[in-house]
Amino acid sequence: MLGGAKIAGILIESAALPKKAGLAAAIGIGINVASAPADTGRPVAALGLSPDARTAVFDELARAFVTWLGRWDEGSGFAGLLDAWLARAHVIGEPLNVSLNGSSIRGRFHGLDESGALQLRTDTGVVITVNAGDITPAPQG
Repeated sequence: MLGGAKIAGILIESAALPKKAGLAAAIGIGINVASAPADTGRPVAALGLSPDARTAVFDELARAFVTWLGRWDEGSGFAGLLDAWLARAHVIGEPLNVSLNGSSIRGRFHGLDESGALQLRTDTGVVITVNAGDITPAPQG
């Protein structure tokens, strides 16, 4: 997010490896480098760089990804990333909408669990775990 507008997105698909050898993950990351798509139904932004900057942006992203993956691989998993992630995440109590498969849940950001799943406090006070979905800031009111 940049100033309340979506500037990037991440999609992670995982699958169990054979013979209980763990998980495999495919991670897709998109960044609006030069321009943002039109008609998305929500605020979007872009870095505003020349299209020629794509290589430099993604080279830097790849370097950062390797650094953070190394921290993950040091054996602590998401727990080793949690504080850094929360420092860059939504503000606790921020209103959010989560959309998945045509349904929508509204609540307030409550944090992340030990696996990295979103914790959303609903208007009724129930905290639910969200493992997948399109997360957007919700209008306050």
